Order: sequence, then structure tokens, then C-alpha cells
Amino acid sequence: MKFNKIVAMGILSLSLVAGSAVPAFADTTGEDMIVTIDSDTVNIYKDVEFTTVLTVGKKAEEYDLIQKLPNNLIKISVNGSEAYISLDQGASVNPKVTEEEKAEARAAASIKAQREDAVRYALGFVGSRYVYGGSTPSGFDCSGFVQYILRNSTGVSLPRNSASQSFVGTQIDASQMQPGDLIFYARGGIDHVAMYIGDGRIVHAANERMGVTTAAWNYRAPVKIMRVIGA
Repeated sequence: MKFNKIVAMGILSLSLVAGSAVPAFADTTGEDMIVTIDSDTVNIYKDVEFTTVLTVGKKAEEYDLIQKLPNNLIKISVNGSEAYISLDQGASVNPKVTEEEKAEARAAASIKAQREDAVRYALGFVGSRYVYGGSTPSGFDCSGFVQYILRNSTGVSLPRNSASQSFVGTQIDASQMQPGDLIFYARGGIDHVAMYIGDGRIVHAANERMGVTTAAWNYRAPVKIMRVIGA
């Protein structure tokens, strides 16, 4: 690898000037940093001159960072041994993420996917009939619609009527709304529910004239917003 040898020669020259095998630089270590392989494969070397391959790093593998060197070279730890890698060959330095943080990120991604699934599923019923007391694709009322959508797209179980549904989950403010949240409306008591789909819009079983349709989330004054996905 001609490029690597040229880079390594530069490092070696610097090391000779400094009088050590690897030059030391201020602020070049990071206990909270890792090196992540971004390419399909990247050679990892035993020595800073890049003459002997220790192993081949594969995409998404992570290694502890020991020291940053000039010319995008990095000293890393591989199974307890020091080794060297070039960022230019397809690697990057990133903050170290704990297992707890990784689990939280996976959970957040799962909830986001459930929200997207719920909205996509609900929009597939736009144009369906409104039937008072209906809770199937042959005809929905407002609470029957959100009950059916959430049960079949995310596995979330809801009571049958909108008033009871308004007590399920976690109450949030309008500024916190995300797709899949439920919005409740009232004339006296709560009498209508819709699902927020993003961009200021809802999908709901509106009435016999309009059926299942979309509208602005505040076409009526909402009285309550509940988070039921990931609550």
C-alpha cells in the first residue's frame, strides 16, 4: 500500500525527531472515544510503519482509542494489544456509547418505527365509511377507528369509547405531539378522538358525510392529548 507507506514514513520521521517510536502530542488521547470501522473492511497494523497486518476490521466494529497521531493515523487497542489504523481508509473517531445508551437508542428507534407503522396503517383506511358504533373496516366511528388501528399496527390495546380512551397513556402538551399520539375533543364531555399524523394533521373517522379523512389537528379545540405508543 504505497499511500500507507508514505504516511508511515512521515510518522517515522517525526518520531525520530522526537526521539521516540511514536510522537506524543497534547490532547491526543480519549478514554471516552472509540474508533468505528465505516468501510466494509480496513487493515489494522501491528506497527506505525504499516508493514505488518495484525487483523482486518469489519464494518461497524469498534475499538478503544489509545492515541491520535498525525496524518489521520490512530493507535487503538485490539484484544489488549496496541495497533494502528488510518482513518483515511474508512474509519472514524466517535464518542464511546454505553450499553445502556445503546439500549435506549434501540428502544427509541423501535418506538419511532411503531409510530410510523400506525400512521401508515391508518392512512390506508382514508375513504372508509363512518358507522356509529363501528370498529371494523366495514365501518368505523372515531373511537372504533383508533382502537382498530393501534391494536393491529402496534399491539396497543384501548377501551372502546373515546372518553375511556382519554385516560390511557401519558398526557402531553401540543408542543410535544408526535405521530401516533391521540387527540381528544369535547362538547361537554369528551366525544371525539383522532390520531395525530404529523405536520399539524390528524386522521380520524369524522362523521357519516366525510368518513375516515384527514384534517388540521385543531379544526376543533382539543381538550386532551395522550401518548399511548411508548408511554
